[in-house]
Amino acid sequence: MKTIITSIVKGILIAIILYSSLSYLFIKNILKQETSKYNEIISTIEIYKQKIVSLALLSESETSRPVFAKRNNPSNRKIYKKSLYNEELTDQEDIIVELMQLAQHYTPRLFSSSYTFIYYRSYEGKSYLLNREVKDFPISESLFNHERCDTHETCSIYANNDQLEDRVIVSPVYRDLLTNKRIISISSPVYAFNSETILGDFVVDITLPESFADKHRFFYVSR
Repeated sequence: MKTIITSIVKGILIAIILYSSLSYLFIKNILKQETSKYNEIISTIEIYKQKIVSLALLSESETSRPVFAKRNNPSNRKIYKKSLYNEELTDQEDIIVELMQLAQHYTPRLFSSSYTFIYYRSYEGKSYLLNREVKDFPISESLFNHERCDTHETCSIYANNDQLEDRVIVSPVYRDLLTNKRIISISSPVYAFNSETILGDFVVDITLPESFADKHRFFYVSR
């Protein structure tokens, strides 16, 4: 009888050890996958951050002394303007459009991703310049007002000095007005020549997996 009890106890202990070991390996694998996914998204954010800042800096340079915009633009890609007041391009928006066309021509993958959306928000003309057509784009004054910009932290014109120090703003996770999906936005301001006046900003919206967005509302992005 004692031998039977001993065998049962050993069996239970072995089962517990096996269960614990398998649980540990399973959890470890899940955490590894989560960490890998997080690092992948952070890497994507870093890449787009650099590209958005480069576009903004080039736009400032072109606004003050056009070089690329004066050349024959090899691209026939269309840029769509959604404006509150006037569909005519301002002089600065005209330069932005040419740069966006050039960028799409020479770096098409930057604009063709299904999970990113790049656009220019013009505070000067109260308009959006989009790299692809969006039907029923909800253009309204609310897209430019202080309350919405503060809530989503996407507008450089209302950003504080710390946010503007490295010319890039990364928003917390929020729901996109167009797709209702969870996204983060990366913005970089475009300043008027020799001035602290912000004319607009380049923005990229990056769609996140729902399950991932639930766990990570904020992202730390290195400078």
